[in-house]
Amino acid sequence: MEEERQQQPKNGRLMLWHPDLDEIIDMGETRERRISIPENLIPLIDSVDSLGWHDCSRAYYINHGERNDTNLVFITLAGGGILELNGVIYPIVPGTITVIPNNVKTVYYTAPGENHWEFYWMHVRGVNVSNIFRRLYQSRNYRYPVRDTTGYTRIFEEILNTRSEGSALALEVSQKISVLLHKIIEEIISQRILPKDDNDFVKKIRQYIEKHYMTNITIEELASHMFMTPENIIRTFKKYTDCTLHAYLKKHRITVACQLLHTTDLSVREVARRVGYRSASSFAAEFRSLKGISPTQFRKQSPCRE
Repeated sequence: MEEERQQQPKNGRLMLWHPDLDEIIDMGETRERRISIPENLIPLIDSVDSLGWHDCSRAYYINHGERNDTNLVFITLAGGGILELNGVIYPIVPGTITVIPNNVKTVYYTAPGENHWEFYWMHVRGVNVSNIFRRLYQSRNYRYPVRDTTGYTRIFEEILNTRSEGSALALEVSQKISVLLHKIIEEIISQRILPKDDNDFVKKIRQYIEKHYMTNITIEELASHMFMTPENIIRTFKKYTDCTLHAYLKKHRITVACQLLHTTDLSVREVARRVGYRSASSFAAEFRSLKGISPTQFRKQSPCRE
């Protein structure tokens, strides 16, 4: 029975409790699905608890408490809604995607004056998606216009109708969440982070590297800082600089190393440590790959010229 229940989305009426009326009422049409992910995979991947499609009546009203442990994303197709967050009211209109992180008290309902509110929704959990949504929340960015809803609705429908089960289901859903996150981040980048006249994104990445180059910087750390996925930050940085993140970090570290070799008497091992290398041998190898000579030879022959 459980397998059969998971294979098909639930279709029918949306019967929910209304706080003002203190009773369960019909709030519209629904198609929804709950997904069981094997417990051993939950800490490892982004996963969906439930998702669906609603075409809600004017009576639709949801109040999520602060103990909600899943992130919420929904994309509005028609009609309109209202989101109340931190005492501020945000209208939600067709063609927008809304993201709300976990453990945040929110209220949302069909907008006054609208006959209905049609949208897809998804409760999703996982370290990657939680980091991204939390960054958006901290920057007070909750809603974004989308250029085309087709790609988003296709992802929702594919998860709603997949017939995979168990681990195969978990991996398929995780992959589709990754695609969904990429699309969301691409929308944000195109509209906010990378306006055509101000490449603020690249500036922020460079500033972060120049401040933390001496630590063991990871792509995941940079992605979290920029509320992006690792794949997206790699692709975007390369697109706008024609240089990989790894190459930029390596070049900056070697540049600083040159300065230290030229202006101090620090040992090569200590220079390597100060610019973020765990071993002198790996530092020497990367130094030679960029400069054509060893750190010791560089110190003897010439000052750093960049």
